[in-house]
This record gives sequence, C-alpha cells and structure tokens, in this order.
Amino acid sequence: MTPGSVGMDRHSAARRVMKSIAVGPRRVNLPYAAPDGTRPLVVATPNEHISAVIARVAAAGGAANVALAEARKFVVFVMRSEDEDVPDAPGEISEDVNEDMSMGMLLLRASRRGRKTSYRLRSGATIASPLSEQFAYAS
Repeated sequence: MTPGSVGMDRHSAARRVMKSIAVGPRRVNLPYAAPDGTRPLVVATPNEHISAVIARVAAAGGAANVALAEARKFVVFVMRSEDEDVPDAPGEISEDVNEDMSMGMLLLRASRRGRKTSYRLRSGATIASPLSEQFAYAS
C-alpha cells in the first residue's frame, strides 16, 4: 500500500484474514465445501468491483467462500460464478445487483436489507447474504 492511501490492499487483507482463520480467538466457519471436500477461499476488499471478485471465484472452481476484509473485521459468505439453480433458503429474498457495484456497496446494501437477502447478477452469479458471519482479526 502506498503512503497516504486509504484502506488495505488485497495482499495485506489476505494475510490478516488467513492469520485470523489460523490463530484467531473464534473458529471461522467456511460454509461452502467443494465436491472434493476443499473449502476454497477468495479474499476481497471493499473497493473491488463484484465482477473482479466473481472472476477470481470462477478461477477457483466456480464457487467459493469469500472473505470481505474491512478495517476492523471481515465477513464470510458464499459466492457462485454461475447460476447453479440453488434454491433460496426458507424466507430468503433474492435481489438483483449490478456487477459494477463495489463489494463495500454490496455490504452496505446488505446491512439495510438484512440477513435473509441473497443477490443475483445479470451474468447468473449468485451471492449469499454478506451478513452471514462476521469475525474480528487476530492480534
């Protein structure tokens, strides 16, 4: 990160998230498990566009756990790069969003909509509620 810049870069965010998963005070649940049993993880920052994160999820196999790193905490949720015809959970609302929206704006939108909202993109990608799990960073 350059002096005077705001926020953290993706590599710093990934280090903080991975350290918290490994030695944090609370067990971090990665809800998505791939058919081979692995739990792919993509780390994103609030200033990244959803489309860039979807591209990394696609490269990771089409679906992954996404850790959205904020200044003091990170949230974990599931993102799928293609519509897998996954049924909504009971009582869940699905809302359309634009791929050009930033991850931070998605989190703000989700905080106003509540935990029972999932998101669909024109490309067919789906995003589970970003408010699912929140974790503090390990010291």
